[in-house]
Parts: sequence; structure tokens; C-alpha cells
Amino acid sequence: MKTLLYLVSLFMCGTAVQQDLSGRMFTFPRQSADSYVRLYPQQEKIFFAVSVYKTHLWVGNSVVYFNGMKPEFNEWNSVCATWDSGTGLVQVWLNGKASVRKSLHVGGSLPIPIIILGQDQDTYGGGFVLAESYVGMTTDVHMWDYVLSSDEIHTYMQSGNFRPGNALNWVRMDYNRHGYVVLENLLTHNTRMASHNNHHVPEPSETFHQNSTRHMTVPQV
Repeated sequence: MKTLLYLVSLFMCGTAVQQDLSGRMFTFPRQSADSYVRLYPQQEKIFFAVSVYKTHLWVGNSVVYFNGMKPEFNEWNSVCATWDSGTGLVQVWLNGKASVRKSLHVGGSLPIPIIILGQDQDTYGGGFVLAESYVGMTTDVHMWDYVLSSDEIHTYMQSGNFRPGNALNWVRMDYNRHGYVVLENLLTHNTRMASHNNHHVPEPSETFHQNSTRHMTVPQV
């Protein structure tokens, strides 16, 4: 991973702050059981909860696996997951390629979720394990309470045009950092990636849930 000369900060645990993260990324430089970023949803409401982690997806206490979908190491990967509570249908998009649709937790819902970057939650908001921690960079995280269409997802993958999340919005993000996590400029790694944060279209009013993010994963040895 390339070392930057203008690292913004290694941070100390603190209260949540709201910040425009356009053109920025969180870097998780090493495995750790106590380094992570917590994101705070903008809406005080019940969510149709979806958590994306590599090739499996959690809703509540249920999980479904999408075999054969593998991220590229040392390259930017775009991950998007959709879940319709009414039908229970879930689908994962990895770098513009859609998985088959599966069923998960029909009719389920959760209170405001604890959203963590950099760790796999084995318990609600905790249970972090060193071997399950994330090493790499993450940017452009959004979450919606409705499902985007396939055309909208393809448009985002091709040109960066998309509706900013109404639950999590990268340009108005409430978050705090814990442990060794670096917030740095995205431009030196991929200029096109940074430009994606500046192309938005108006939000519709819907009633489902979607989560998307871009990340670069470093293989572990």
C-alpha cells in the first residue's frame, strides 16, 4: 500500500462529528481487534437492517452466503446489497456484477443499527476478533431505506451518478474513529473514484433498504 506524506490523523476515541467526506477515505493499515469507525444513521427510525461483509449478508440474526463472488485484492471494489423486507429477497452487486437473488428474514426489521467499518460484529456493537478485522481502504459509503433499481446501480458503476443515501450519506456523515484508523485524501489513489462523490440526483420516497460502499482490500499473509 502506498504511504502518503499528508496523513490527516491517527485519532483518539471521541464524540461523533459530522463531516463532508467527499474525496476522502478511511484507511485501516493493519489487523486490529480495536480499530474501527462507527457510523451514525441520520434517521431516528426502525430500519430494514442489512450488513455487508465480503460474500455474505446479515439481516438481523440471519445470514445468507453468495458463493463465487470474490473481491479483487489491491484494487477498488464496489459493493452494493439490497434487501426487500416484504419479499425477503436479497441481492449483492460486486463491481457491477449481480448475484442471484436469495431469501432472507422475510418481514424482518431492527431498531437503529450499530454500523461499524473495519470489524465484523460477533455481538451487537462488539465481539471484534483480530483475525476478522479489515485491512484496506473504504470510501463512498451510503445507505438507503429503499431499493435502487438495477439501472440505477449500473449507472453508478459506470458514471458515478447516484442518489445520496438518506440513512447514511458520505457527504454528511456522522462518525467517530477508534484505534489506528487514518482519514486521508482519496485523490492520489484514484481520481475517478473521488469524482463519484460529486454526482448526485434527487432522492425519491420509497420504503426499502440498501447499502453500498467502495473499498480496497489488502490480502493477508
